[in-house]
Amino acid sequence: MTAEDISWIWKSYSELRKDELYEILKFRQEIFSVEQQSWYLDVDGLDKEALHFLGTSNNDLVAYERLVAPGVKNLHASLGRILVHEKYRGLGLGHYLVEEGMKKSKNIFPSMLITLSAQEHLEGHTPGPHHGGMAADLRGAHPALPLPRLPALLASRRMPEAQSPAGVQDHPG
Repeated sequence: MTAEDISWIWKSYSELRKDELYEILKFRQEIFSVEQQSWYLDVDGLDKEALHFLGTSNNDLVAYERLVAPGVKNLHASLGRILVHEKYRGLGLGHYLVEEGMKKSKNIFPSMLITLSAQEHLEGHTPGPHHGGMAADLRGAHPALPLPRLPALLASRRMPEAQSPAGVQDHPG
């Protein structure tokens, strides 16, 4: 299975059906709270202001990320809550999520920076401000992303100098 075998769609909060929102929140809780034992408030009030990228297979949510507009969470766009169901890990879906999130951000916020979020325990595996021209927060979620290869992915998608990052956040993605 590859990313092409998954059904992908971007939706605003208002476009999400109740059952989709429920599945997103359940999916995030299963991975953050149960699997990773990451005890922070996942429902942070930013979902209403975000775009949501859903990957489904056989009507089941198998991959997800959220893109928050500049000025809502940070001065720049924020890509976080990046998740892949454990049965679908190792297939490159985490890379696909990051790549598509970066494309979407660049398309709708062309002159803005983007911050990626990853959990604190992944520090050292996540790109910093000098890896591929991307800022990286160290506390969101990338449970399935082979992070040692992430700097190469980001370097291949380097943004112009006018869009290079400014720094690192310090709270959940």
